[in-house]
Amino acid sequence: MAKEQIAVRLPSSAIAMIDDLIGSVYGTNRAEIARSLIVDHLKKLASEKIIELRLATEDDD
Repeated sequence: MAKEQIAVRLPSSAIAMIDDLIGSVYGTNRAEIARSLIVDHLKKLASEKIIELRLATEDDD
């Protein structure tokens, strides 16, 4: 599966919360943290049968 980039605009309060997570288990920069949070939430939605999980195997970390 090819990876794509997207731009996401967030309020400054959300950026501040992401910055609080830098260096945690979520990642070492904003992009890694945002990716982790989005993927985790998609997995949660899939477990609740709201969406179908369609992530490639190499992305399932």
